[in-house]
Amino acid sequence: MEIQDINAFLTIAKTKNITHAARILHITQPALTQKINLLEKELGYSLLERKRGVRFVELTYNGTAFFEFASKILDNWNHALKVANTKFKDKLQISGVESINLFILAKVLRQFSNMHPDCQISVKNQYSGEIYNAVEDGITDLGIINNLQYSKNIDCIPIFSEKMFFVCYKGAKYKPPINITQLNPEECIFETWSTDFEMCVNVNQKVSHLLTNF
Repeated sequence: MEIQDINAFLTIAKTKNITHAARILHITQPALTQKINLLEKELGYSLLERKRGVRFVELTYNGTAFFEFASKILDNWNHALKVANTKFKDKLQISGVESINLFILAKVLRQFSNMHPDCQISVKNQYSGEIYNAVEDGITDLGIINNLQYSKNIDCIPIFSEKMFFVCYKGAKYKPPINITQLNPEECIFETWSTDFEMCVNVNQKVSHLLTNF
């Protein structure tokens, strides 16, 4: 996936006209159509609804979802180009889990960059365990994790918390409120999202095992 292909898709989505979009991008209409076809092939789903005799194109359901994601990619790319042409006095190295970096940290860092234009920011995607090691070794200045671990050399400060949801099919035997001890580990899929939650799951598994073999 090339940044030019993403820009081509966004231009079509905004103009709703392939011919007009091709003129804006200074390429031929067949070349633009080929870019979109290759992008759809790589993604594995259609982005545009094409109808004969209709001048304007519309986004598919997946195309609408991809539009938001593509806009963030292009926005981050343009910001990266701006950063590349700036001379900095300070440097800040940040390591974070991918989900936080992509959906939360990007907006915060843009605000930080506007407030501190002389500071170069470098962000790296890592797992929580890798981030702990990077901070301890002095490789990164700041780590953002989703799995709390004990370390005598690192201070961990909670930033925010999120609710976790129990998902089951309609007609299931479970009724709110749900307690983790009600769940049979053999019938559930647990996401290792935090240390506390993982400990609860492990305790529940041990209790279930003892009751089964009592």
